[in-house]
Amino acid sequence: MKRLIVAMAVILGATVLLARPGGELETESAGLTYEVTALKGKLLRETPLPEEKLALGSTLRSGAVLRTGWWASAEISCPVRSAHFKVEPSTRVRLTDDVPGVLLDLQKGSVRAWFDALASEAPSERLVTTPSAVLAVRGTEYGVSVSNKGDTTVVVFHGVVEVRDLARHQERVMLQAGMFCTVPRGEGPTSPRAHGISAGDFDRGMMPGNSGHATSPGMGSESGPHSPGSSSGSGSSSGSRSSGGGSKGGGHGR
Repeated sequence: MKRLIVAMAVILGATVLLARPGGELETESAGLTYEVTALKGKLLRETPLPEEKLALGSTLRSGAVLRTGWWASAEISCPVRSAHFKVEPSTRVRLTDDVPGVLLDLQKGSVRAWFDALASEAPSERLVTTPSAVLAVRGTEYGVSVSNKGDTTVVVFHGVVEVRDLARHQERVMLQAGMFCTVPRGEGPTSPRAHGISAGDFDRGMMPGNSGHATSPGMGSESGPHSPGSSSGSGSSSGSRSSGGGSKGGGHGR
């Protein structure tokens, strides 16, 4: 809860509330609907209770907490925000509903995110939070991973990601495609460095500087409308992006 309060303070400072025509402010992520668009292995909804094993096509509301199994991965889309998240194995996320503009809070593990152009012309932030960082997109595909200590690593494949630490210890970092940075818990972002990996490498558990060794099994990417040419794992459904493929509408979404 303390982390979410801090995140709210950071985001409000960045003016992430939207004004309706009548001047009333609305929370961007409140009441949004998400959908499971691809699934490999076990995906559990931990809250709201009772715990439930989800299937392909399941719909979810803001506030749900999800967890993938050791060999599992899933893709979660938020159609109204044109946002897509591949939740990697052994990962826990919350579909947030109490912080303006935040679509997903990554609590543990890894997520690859990509964002299509918004159909609406209304200004909108599409944010992801972690225990140490707030990430804002600018027509982007990126990967984000949280360690057991709560440190965050952000790897950008396309577009630009604005990276801030939750406590705002230092100025934001604008992370360009091909670059990565880390945000140690309680500290500011490190200087950007080249990462040299593709989106497919990230899906297989590879991170910058770890010599390409996967950190967890079962991270292969599945094929589908967002991933022409990528291999399909057994029992998986369509929806993943290709290894290193460009974002649909990349450079146009916010």
